[in-house]
Amino acid sequence: MSNAPFHAPPTVFPNHLTLMVQDMEKQKQFYTKQLGLTVIQESQTELYLGANGEDALLTLKTTAGVADKSPRQLGLFHVAFLLPNRELLGQLVYHLLENNYPVQGASDHLVSEAFYLADPEGNGIELYADRPAASWSYHSGQVVMATERLDVDGLLAVREQAPFSVLPTHTRIGHLHFHVHNLDDIRHFYENGLGFAVMTTYGDQALFMAQANYHHHLAFNLWAGTNAPRRSERQIGMISYSLMYQMSTPAHKR
Repeated sequence: MSNAPFHAPPTVFPNHLTLMVQDMEKQKQFYTKQLGLTVIQESQTELYLGANGEDALLTLKTTAGVADKSPRQLGLFHVAFLLPNRELLGQLVYHLLENNYPVQGASDHLVSEAFYLADPEGNGIELYADRPAASWSYHSGQVVMATERLDVDGLLAVREQAPFSVLPTHTRIGHLHFHVHNLDDIRHFYENGLGFAVMTTYGDQALFMAQANYHHHLAFNLWAGTNAPRRSERQIGMISYSLMYQMSTPAHKR
């Protein structure tokens, strides 16, 4: 089922991520050959990547002297690419497994089916497909989510059978998940400043927020620790991300 109701006007959702990388060619090979993103524009220091020729979802940048990231560091936990349906998710996962690319985990979150991995420089990635929204449960205004064992064999059994080459059209960034220092400050900013709602929490350690009753467009956790350092300008990791603000188009008067 399409995720269109959650990413149609009026709503706000993440639509682009920029990463600093060390080895541009190695990262390009991963994101194009393994994940199937397509090159939109490139130079020696910048690479813009999208899904099947659509607008850029990801920008990679590099410069001289880029350093490794700290073992525990504030910033990106993972970027989650939302595929249009589970058949196409299964096709991509089968491609990764066939190419022996290491998948770090797979989970059934009730609202979605997800696989976890990292790019060659350790940036976290989630690949997922939503279950039909009609099957989601809500309790006291919050969505019911869990982390359960995923039926990987069942997903692969219904995969699109054509060989995988590129990410399908309408693949988008479904959500972004971050390591942060303080959940109260984060909640205040996104709730009161940008109009996001708290959709669920994971004890006092993680916060999931969204617009339009989606399960989450943004997530934040304290798992890096209270003393986790911020990323420096010349370290691997997230430089920035952007939010798309879509307004409904008023009907023309006759």
